Amino acid sequence: MTLPDALQEQLYQLLRRTTLEKGAVWLKAQHGVETSTGALSRFFSWYPQSAWLKHSADFADQLKASMEKLPALAGRAQEISDIAQAAFEIQAAQDRNACLHLKLVKRRQKDVELALKKEHQAFLVRQYEEKISAARDALEKAKSRGGLSEETRELIEQQLKLL
Repeated sequence: MTLPDALQEQLYQLLRRTTLEKGAVWLKAQHGVETSTGALSRFFSWYPQSAWLKHSADFADQLKASMEKLPALAGRAQEISDIAQAAFEIQAAQDRNACLHLKLVKRRQKDVELALKKEHQAFLVRQYEEKISAARDALEKAKSRGGLSEETRELIEQQLKLL
């Protein structure tokens, strides 16, 4: 179960002042949520990074929204998105969160590699379709000249259908 953002902040502040056991009792009594001290311990170590990530993501979203309103950048959604992502990564580096920054850079590299692979696959598909089209055109030309026997023509057409 995920707690609402406001309750997460309230719980984190409470856990900064008290024990995990008292935090679990408070969460059950005040909000009807049962949890373990282990789960609260993981939450307590996770929450600051999560809050920072949310703040950084909000900043990147605001930057993106502002840039989308600029007439000079109309129709350049991918570039705007790349800039917002770069701003998010710069903020990670400035906050000296080397681990997160490294993960973001690796993720971005994987995204670029995936985009290149998709582009290459699309290129190969276009090449394949052009070859098929050329083969069909050659077959039609040969048929129109009467240069193929009926048996040969049928065999070629069967092979083209398999492609």
